[in-house]
Amino acid sequence: MLTEAARLLTGRLERLGTLSVADKQAVQMLVQHPAVHEARTDVFCDGDQRRELHLVLSGFFCRYKLLADGSRQILAILLPGDLCDPNLFSNAPYDFSVGALARGCTAALSRPPLHELFRRPALARAFSLTRHFDDALSREWLVNVGRRGTEQRLVRLLSELTWRLEAFGLSTGNKVTLPLVQADLADSIGVTHVHLCRTLKQLQSEGLLRTERGRIVISDVAGLRKAVGEWPSYLAGLISVATPLQEPVAPRRQLEAFVEPLAI
Repeated sequence: MLTEAARLLTGRLERLGTLSVADKQAVQMLVQHPAVHEARTDVFCDGDQRRELHLVLSGFFCRYKLLADGSRQILAILLPGDLCDPNLFSNAPYDFSVGALARGCTAALSRPPLHELFRRPALARAFSLTRHFDDALSREWLVNVGRRGTEQRLVRLLSELTWRLEAFGLSTGNKVTLPLVQADLADSIGVTHVHLCRTLKQLQSEGLLRTERGRIVISDVAGLRKAVGEWPSYLAGLISVATPLQEPVAPRRQLEAFVEPLAI
């Protein structure tokens, strides 16, 4: 499993730049012990001290925050090859939790050797781009929850997952099965279970997906992506597959549309 972890991390970094043999060997030295996590268990919790990084090897995980009333807001869904914590250098306690949405595995990465890797230009650039993509995903999720209706939130979330899975060779074809329950989707897009169920029924009636016990089956990936209506520019550089959508079709709004004219 350690070899698989090194291969997964190296493969992810190689998509972001060319690595030398020495670079790949250095990455292999990072990987430590693997761990299995059952569904609904945590890798680490809000307030825990940072000690090592965690790489997702299999399964679906999420970053999340718990509110005072016990409700959950999912901040990101993590797929195989993703780092649970994008902050490579901080020693401060975690201000979020990471848990398994389905049974999966992670591998620990030692922080001190990781810091040494940044002396290698190709690896420093690749890890920096990894953080860039993570930040881009966070911005998109913020806009999704803050400014879009329920159907667009859900369509965009599911489409994003299909693009990310396909980009890293984890799915092919026009059908994708996601090991997510309805509560996971509701907590990811910030809506109630009632609103989510209503939206799922609408998408089911359109033949885009269906729900099964403990999973969401997207039966028409192309149709779901078409419903997004625009190219996901925040994934530029990550997506290497063809898409029927064109580069941004929505007109750009000028700054003047958002501010009042200054009185002179």
